[in-house]
Amino acid sequence: MSNYAMKVYGRLAMILGALLVLVALDRLFTGPLSFVSGLSEVTLTQWIEGALWLVITLTLARIAKREIIHGWLERRTGKQVPPLIGSLISGLVLFVGICLILALVFKRDVTALVATGGASLMILGIALRDVMLALFTGILLNVEKPFQVGDSVRINDRLTG
Repeated sequence: MSNYAMKVYGRLAMILGALLVLVALDRLFTGPLSFVSGLSEVTLTQWIEGALWLVITLTLARIAKREIIHGWLERRTGKQVPPLIGSLISGLVLFVGICLILALVFKRDVTALVATGGASLMILGIALRDVMLALFTGILLNVEKPFQVGDSVRINDRLTG
C-alpha cells in the first residue's frame, strides 16, 4: 500500500479487517461477550455487522470525495471542484449507507427518515434554487468548455462580448 493510501485509508482498512475477523468468528466472539454483557448473541451480531457496513460506507464516502470528485473530476476538467460538491456527494453516500444499514441489518422501517430527508431537501431546494442553478451552470460550463478565448457571445441581441 502506498504512503498516500496508507495515510488516507489506513485506519479504515485496519478497522475493516478487525470487523471482518469478528464477523468470520461470529460464534467464538459473540457467545462469550453475550454471556458477560447480558445482551443476546443476535443483538451483538447485528451491531458488529452494522459497524462493518458503517466502515464500508465511510470508506465509500471518502473514495467518492477524494478519488472521484477531487481526483478524477478535477484532473478531467483541469479546474478545482468546490469543496461543497465533495461534501454534498459524501453526505449523500453516508445518508444512503446509513438508511441501508438501518433497513437491512437492523430491520427498521426507514420510510419516515427518507420522507423527512426528501421534504427537507425540497425546502432547501426551493430556498437555494438560484444558487444551485448558478452552481450547476458553472460546473456544466467548466466540464463542457463550450467557449474559448476570442469567441464572440451575444445575449438577447443587446449584450455582446
